[in-house]
Amino acid sequence: MGDHLPIIPWLFLANLNSSPLKPSYASRVSTVSPQPKIDTLLVPTIKGGLVSIQISKDSYQRSLDKCTHNLVGRVLLQKGNQPWLT
Repeated sequence: MGDHLPIIPWLFLANLNSSPLKPSYASRVSTVSPQPKIDTLLVPTIKGGLVSIQISKDSYQRSLDKCTHNLVGRVLLQKGNQPWLT
């Protein structure tokens, strides 16, 4: 008999010895992201006892556009209540 490859009807079993299709959480967080340059950071100031920064209207609008489809809420439970399961 010759060299025959095994028949594997389940494709996910064929890739057991190769790298996974999706990168793992550990591999994603282990990569070092570049640090921002100091001269590109916004300079904080003190106004009314609070730290503030000035951002451009374009940056503010871009941030708002990213949040147009988000719903942020808060559920306050009394002490002893069971947490909600999702």
